[in-house]
Amino acid sequence: MRIGIDGRLWGEAGVGRYIRNLVRELSKIDNKNDYYLLLLKKHLGQKLPKNFHEVEADFRWYGVAEQRQLPKLLKSLNLDLVHFPHFNIPVFYSGKFVVTIHDLIHQHHKMNRATTLNPLIYKLKHMAYNHAFKTSLKKSQKIITVSEFVKKQLKDEMGVSENKIVVVTKRKLKKFRKSME
Repeated sequence: MRIGIDGRLWGEAGVGRYIRNLVRELSKIDNKNDYYLLLLKKHLGQKLPKNFHEVEADFRWYGVAEQRQLPKLLKSLNLDLVHFPHFNIPVFYSGKFVVTIHDLIHQHHKMNRATTLNPLIYKLKHMAYNHAFKTSLKKSQKIITVSEFVKKQLKDEMGVSENKIVVVTKRKLKKFRKSME
């Protein structure tokens, strides 16, 4: 399979650490599939396993370029599956993908007290976050969560089918990959 991983948050804490650990663990269990790691230009040059390939995807997250240009790049790579390790998917991407949902903090709490944006701009941005989040839940083939708690929240609050959600631990990673083939 040709599998894309949106690694544009590679250098960040939190989700970036998740991506780095994901690549490390996948390299231990899978040398059969080809992985295409999408990175910002500043993060190109990583020492990756032989079946991992860097792809420049210099589109900042939560931006217009992410929504307009990232789907074109993904299509040009002819990928069988893409893993978005955060809910900020390109909403017009029509290929198969899985998404990791780490928490529902943006759905439970408005962060307008922690922003310098104009209140109207903030409201529009928050609406876009919610739209991307709901689209990621609806269009994904599977949803990866990092805890049973988040899985329960997705089922109870968002109405996501339990069959669509996979809680991933190191042991479950291998089983999950096989379920997507």
